[in-house]
Amino acid sequence: MPLWIPDRRTLATVALAGLSMLSATVSANEGSAELRQRALDRFHDTDCVDALALMRQVESAYPNDAVVFETIAACEMVQSHTATNDADRLAAQERERAAALRAQALGDNSPLLQLLLDELRNPSASVPLDASMAAAERAFSRGDLDEALRLYEEIAATHPNDYESRLFAGDVYFRRNDVAAAAQWFDAAIAVDPNRETAYRYAGDALDAAGETDAALDHYLNAVIAEPYSKMPWMGLKQWAQRHHVTLRRPHIPALAAPTTTAKGKAVQLTVNADGDPALMAAQIAYGVQRATYRDTQFRADHPNETTYRHSLGEESLALGSIILLDSPSDTPSPFADLKRLNDADVLEAYVLLSAADEGIAKDYPAYRAAHRDRLNAYLREFIVRPRP
Repeated sequence: MPLWIPDRRTLATVALAGLSMLSATVSANEGSAELRQRALDRFHDTDCVDALALMRQVESAYPNDAVVFETIAACEMVQSHTATNDADRLAAQERERAAALRAQALGDNSPLLQLLLDELRNPSASVPLDASMAAAERAFSRGDLDEALRLYEEIAATHPNDYESRLFAGDVYFRRNDVAAAAQWFDAAIAVDPNRETAYRYAGDALDAAGETDAALDHYLNAVIAEPYSKMPWMGLKQWAQRHHVTLRRPHIPALAAPTTTAKGKAVQLTVNADGDPALMAAQIAYGVQRATYRDTQFRADHPNETTYRHSLGEESLALGSIILLDSPSDTPSPFADLKRLNDADVLEAYVLLSAADEGIAKDYPAYRAAHRDRLNAYLREFIVRPRP
């Protein structure tokens, strides 16, 4: 399992964007205000050591300031992941938790805080950092980018399959505004593992900053394709769209109910509730019958190694495909027009996996991605980023 190391791009950009929408609700003396701003500046410069020390000095002057407590929580997260022993790591996590909950109680709902709370609820199964990476991370967290870069490049030179050292070397170059070098390192990380999203997203940031809009978009899309069930790649794509005044949409497919099961486990009971709309009623029946039939007669053949039934890509695609075969009056707009467009573009399965997956369907994603990255990319470009009229 790869090491879980804080996403410092989130800390430096997403975090500050969220924090800027918050403000202190109590006044403080001029000295405290100056220290608070210095702490935010150090945080922005990735120096979490100084930022944390400064925020701890002013937190009593700003007991109702969500910005202060969110910054403390983020810096304590970094401390927890660069700790050299379990006792220090657990202590930092508890301080992070207290600060994050205080920020939440003060009305903070920023993307960064949500990521912090998610990580606290579901801590990653982290592997202790080796000595070189731990030293590099400590240098980075105190803002010593020269030393951090030296160590990252040294690790990369001696570890041909190390993702993080290449990713973080690129991040240092990005912070120095050396976009060409940053992109090279991010591409090196992608070559190590093309199914992790972070290097694609970081490369997208670097390319977009250099004015290479289309190349940036391609990397943001590949980030989504790498890890579509993570929040961060979608956040990166959304930020690209906001910067370029692009509205992201998704196909409109009316919600359809799954068939329920009998006491004997047969999926034959259908739920039809379409408010009397004949097209929706017909679609619901066709969809339910196809799913029930697949579950009872085809699932085991398609998934011989699975002992229990689960909702699958094959089942959902066949069920949605059965709706397309229904006749619709030519003078009546079909509520499933987008479904037909998806099918005609040969991206129906990509839609199911990227925009309509549940836990069962998601298990089919790695195999599909390995064979059909082109279709996943085409779906995102044609129906999410550049939706048809």
